[in-house]
Amino acid sequence: MKKLKLNLFLIFTILLISLYNFKVQASPNITRISGDSRYKTSIEISKYGWNKSDYVVLASGENFADGLCATPLAKKYDAPILLTEGRDLSQDISEELSRLNAKNILVIGGTAVISDSVKEALEKLGYSCRRISGQDRYETSVKIAEELDTPKELVVVNGDNYPDGLSISPVAAMKGIPILLVNSNIIHNSVLNYIKDKKINTTYVIGGPNSINLSVLSAFSNATRIYGDDRYSTNMKVFQQFFDATSLNSSYIASEEGFPDALACSALSAKNLKPLLLMDKSGTTESYKYIYSNKDSIENMIVVGGGGSIRPRVVNNLMGVPNKLIDNLNSVGNSSQVIIVESPSTGTFQVTASAYELIDGKWSEYISPFSAVIGMNGFSTNRHEGDKTTPVGAYHFPFLFGWNGNPGFKYPFRAAGPYDYWVSNTTWDEYNVWMTYKGDPKKRFADYELLSSQPLYKYAAATDFNYNSDKIYGKGSGIFLHIAPYSGGGTLGCVGMPEDKLLKILLWMDPSKNPVIIMGPTAELNSM
Repeated sequence: MKKLKLNLFLIFTILLISLYNFKVQASPNITRISGDSRYKTSIEISKYGWNKSDYVVLASGENFADGLCATPLAKKYDAPILLTEGRDLSQDISEELSRLNAKNILVIGGTAVISDSVKEALEKLGYSCRRISGQDRYETSVKIAEELDTPKELVVVNGDNYPDGLSISPVAAMKGIPILLVNSNIIHNSVLNYIKDKKINTTYVIGGPNSINLSVLSAFSNATRIYGDDRYSTNMKVFQQFFDATSLNSSYIASEEGFPDALACSALSAKNLKPLLLMDKSGTTESYKYIYSNKDSIENMIVVGGGGSIRPRVVNNLMGVPNKLIDNLNSVGNSSQVIIVESPSTGTFQVTASAYELIDGKWSEYISPFSAVIGMNGFSTNRHEGDKTTPVGAYHFPFLFGWNGNPGFKYPFRAAGPYDYWVSNTTWDEYNVWMTYKGDPKKRFADYELLSSQPLYKYAAATDFNYNSDKIYGKGSGIFLHIAPYSGGGTLGCVGMPEDKLLKILLWMDPSKNPVIIMGPTAELNSM
């Protein structure tokens, strides 16, 4: 009996351990911090990391060098880094400063990167502003260094490129180390004057000989070079120098293909003493492979930047989370609203439509799959005028239109009246365009459609299929989203939806989110 109890206890214990491991491996918490621009992403990072802050570091979102050196300064004051276009104080930044209850603004860089008008606007709002800058980026790095305590260590990076600096900036901030900028083969006098007479135990030189050559490296005391074969492997060398695999949990991932997201995140990374790993949008880097090999021990991962920076499917694959169709679509591009129209095969006009929105870096279903129709001859990859097929591909929307008035669309809307036509005459310059014409259309257009006479165009959206200046005459015209034919059959090539579903989608579409419709057989969508 005791042996049976012992066996049952062991089995129960093993099951508990297995369930725990399954939970960790199958259900990591992936958080994405993003806005619809680099500036709004920096604000979202600030909101994520700070409830309040007496200090804020204001850096250029157009130029990396000054902000790159400011991460240790942000850590000193426990301040977020907000990015600005530099010409005017935006309402978004003003609101974030108010939320933070900020008092002191450190403006990083000269008037060429952040204008005096921004500083003056901040001062009028009651903030204490101080500009930290030099004659150039190299002297600015020194001016920032002078704001820190007398260092025992230094970081040196190439001031002409940002990748190496992004890799080390959170580490430098955690250790309170200044970041100095040099050229590949020149040390500016301002930097030489700063390091003179300083007793430096270690200088971390980030980048290989092509980035910082030996003559520059030899001018710094006790120099240790950290670099890899490329920017991504250099990022991993930095990680391995200062962290280990246990620090991956709740660490940060940002795209290296642009500096703004990683720059703003560097202050958050330093605040929470966690590494910042750089990755490309497709997930082929050394950092990706390293995280993937350790994914089973990661419960939380924070991704910085929108889906255009690092694809949702890349993050899902990285963390072992199953992908949905929407995650696999390359043709999403930088759109954060997507309509998918798919069919089980090429030749059918009966399709399924759905809509998704990218919220916090994850695709959220806006409308679950519902029945819709397309051209009566199904999908085609080689459409031509009159073939009654719907073109496979990804298309955007130049405008919405309809004869029933605008019920509150966010999108540009055109009211269809008694003189508005869509021209399909392949011999006219106006091919595949909206024309307003008060004469007899039969005398001008050989092939046309009066938009106000179609009950299906009560509400509709024009797509940009063959619509732009490089259009091909005869390839096809007038591919719209409109109300489904009341007969229940297919269309002449448009996408037809039930009126309630169509109206819901059109009211949802937001031009700032660059909506896209992606259409085709399901098997082909996976490779689009």
